[in-house]
Amino acid sequence: MSDTLTTWPDAKRPGVPLNPGQDGWHWLIDWNDKLHVRYWFVGGVPWYGNVVRYRYLGPVLTPAEVAAAVAEARRAALEEAAQQIECGCDPARRAAVVAAPPNSAARWNACGAAYCCAIGAAAIRALAKEPGDA
Repeated sequence: MSDTLTTWPDAKRPGVPLNPGQDGWHWLIDWNDKLHVRYWFVGGVPWYGNVVRYRYLGPVLTPAEVAAAVAEARRAALEEAAQQIECGCDPARRAAVVAAPPNSAARWNACGAAYCCAIGAAAIRALAKEPGDA
């Protein structure tokens, strides 16, 4: 396995995980693609035997870290979807479309595009907001 040493966070310190100043569990994978977890103690000695036998994958995330990562990925995906459907009108026109009364001429004439998706994009962005967000 030629890439073993390059999978550690610091290639100059193989056997030392990410955030070595913090106790915690870390994911490793062996040459058979079997996952393993190893515990790192602050001030511990590098996992020398594991350097050759394992590739480093990263720290084991807490449930709160996983939830935050999933929420951020969801927000990013929804924002990308909103950007893809927008017609390209400037922010002032987009705000006028969203602010105008539903099914009004003001709403449909605010943008000037044949079909403005500012309302749909605003709805998609609303899905990304957490309760209590402004």
